[in-house]
Amino acid sequence: MTLKPMELRLQAQFEQCARLGAWLADAGKGVAGSGALSVERVAAPTPTDADLFDLLLYRYMRMQDALGGRLLPTLLEAGGELPVESAYIDKLNQLERLGIVGSTARWMELRALRNRMAHDYPDSAVRLGILREALASVAELLAANGAARRYASEKLGLALPAGVSQDRR
Repeated sequence: MTLKPMELRLQAQFEQCARLGAWLADAGKGVAGSGALSVERVAAPTPTDADLFDLLLYRYMRMQDALGGRLLPTLLEAGGELPVESAYIDKLNQLERLGIVGSTARWMELRALRNRMAHDYPDSAVRLGILREALASVAELLAANGAARRYASEKLGLALPAGVSQDRR
């Protein structure tokens, strides 16, 4: 059976999100397992802490971009849920109705968090808040990815590979 271009694109996007999701989960575990986050620790991180914090934020932004910026809009297009040129908020509302994202408002908060990550704030308390929010919301990104996979499989009949390479390169 030959896959259509949209199916190939979705499969590639799901594969990327599975890989990025696994990496993000690992980064979250690394930060969570490295000790309590504090303003002092964020203000003067050890080289190891700086690496852990950067890794979490980088992987979070990549997952948010791949999932929210590419995969979810493609999924709606493939399912004929909304016109391609629909506003992002309309897409989120439809994703909420489909049960792929928990709520439009919450997804907008996660998107705003991703955008705050792109800036280097001088205030350690602000950076600490961003790290804590990121750590607390990793599961939400992963849940949205899982819900998108279920939708693609159940509603679109898309065959998705079960496993993903854990290669960290």
